[in-house]
Amino acid sequence: MFRAGLIGTLVLSPGLIAISDGCFPLINLNDRPPRGTATTLAIAFLAPTQSRSVPIGSAVPIEWTATNLGDDEAIVTIVVERRSDLAQSVVAGGIRLVGGGLTQTTHWDTGSYVNGEYTIRARIERGGLLREATADGRITVNERPEFEFTEPTEDTTFDVDPNSDAQIIIRWRSRDLDDSATAKVGLDTDEDHESGNELELVTRTLASELVFDSFRFVGNDGSGGPVPEGTYFVYALVDDKINPKLSVRAQGRIVIPERPEEPEPVKLEITEPPGDRGFLETDAPLEIVYTIDEADDVLVDLRIDQDDNHANGNEITILADRLIKPETKEDRFQWNGRDVNGALVPRGIYRVLLVVNRGDGSPETVESRGFIFRRAATGQPLISLLTPATNTTVDAGSLVNITWRDDTGVPDQEADDPNAPLIRLAIDDDPNPLPAHEDGEAETTILSNRNAVGDGVQDTFLYTIPLSLNPGTYYIHAYIGRPGQGDFETTSTLAGRIIVRDPNSQ
Repeated sequence: MFRAGLIGTLVLSPGLIAISDGCFPLINLNDRPPRGTATTLAIAFLAPTQSRSVPIGSAVPIEWTATNLGDDEAIVTIVVERRSDLAQSVVAGGIRLVGGGLTQTTHWDTGSYVNGEYTIRARIERGGLLREATADGRITVNERPEFEFTEPTEDTTFDVDPNSDAQIIIRWRSRDLDDSATAKVGLDTDEDHESGNELELVTRTLASELVFDSFRFVGNDGSGGPVPEGTYFVYALVDDKINPKLSVRAQGRIVIPERPEEPEPVKLEITEPPGDRGFLETDAPLEIVYTIDEADDVLVDLRIDQDDNHANGNEITILADRLIKPETKEDRFQWNGRDVNGALVPRGIYRVLLVVNRGDGSPETVESRGFIFRRAATGQPLISLLTPATNTTVDAGSLVNITWRDDTGVPDQEADDPNAPLIRLAIDDDPNPLPAHEDGEAETTILSNRNAVGDGVQDTFLYTIPLSLNPGTYYIHAYIGRPGQGDFETTSTLAGRIIVRDPNSQ
């Protein structure tokens, strides 16, 4: 496949041209007609007029015209001259012209010529007269690029185990004497490597000298995606923009077996309980399950929170600083309904929080998808105040939007049910809701007898700070209870305090 071209034509002394087949006499190029001789002998080129490159083996049309106005016979010779060493070869010789003109096209077969640029020359000679012409266009004979795979030499199966360091080395040797061709190496399931379903691996520019090159195939295509299951030809498409594209195929194919299913990535999340869950004070411990995937040791907390702001200080820790090793993908905790200090958690509606401390930066917190309804007994209504979740400073007469989350304890309870629980809201300078001991001024009811059946806007109350309310810090308490059971079945205190400004200090 790899060869060196020879131009087995002529070896000339300066100023002489010899006809390659020996049928014509030597022409002395230094022989010129005397000055003042009438122009009775002429030759010129009509084509090629522009320089261009052609594939080796192409037939190049050379169009020329000659005139001989003398009585004697003139001889026309067409030669090509290689620019690298000025070696010449006769394309057409011994063309006889007597008394007149001749226009002719000579076809130059470049099949036996080596890579390089050539000048086309013509000569007409009669007796002692000689005329010469050189074509405006030069022709570059371009030898086809060379490419040959050396590996794989047999079908090879790629190991698709994600834990392996599998690789297949694809090797080849190549060159392009003009140093301009590119080779696209790729994989293809069929033998048509320009049908559009190819997977390109790499593109290389060929050098002018013979080069041994390779590509390390690790199971991915050129864009980095995994190569699908299948049996693939290893191919190369070589293009120098002059010669027809060269399509080359390796002896061996690459076989990609069915890939094992990729395991789902482990997410940091609480998986149990998967949704809302009731948890009575008399129930067995509640199992909380979470998944985790960390590269280093981490510390984990589990907390519960009644509102949706998980950084306002009213969260309750139920598990603290549990050490999780890197190999741990899932962990479980049996919650007995108490906080880390052993105190029973108040009744309410809670979301479970998973807090991960990695030792630097802010801890990451994820919340459960559902709620835990902590009750003393079945059917007990619950309420948890939500907003304002942080301290809010207001002036007397300002509006404060209070929101909450409640549950009647009875599925699908109707609003006209005489046993539907009722909600009461109160404002107090005491952080402890009734029936705890009252400190300071008695609490003031700001909403009463709100039916707990229904959600949305029914779980909100727009409170106007009365002008009679003294400046100071106040707490919002919520109470819920069924008729006849009192309104202290469940209580909740808002995490955000209401701070009423002193108008005299502004």
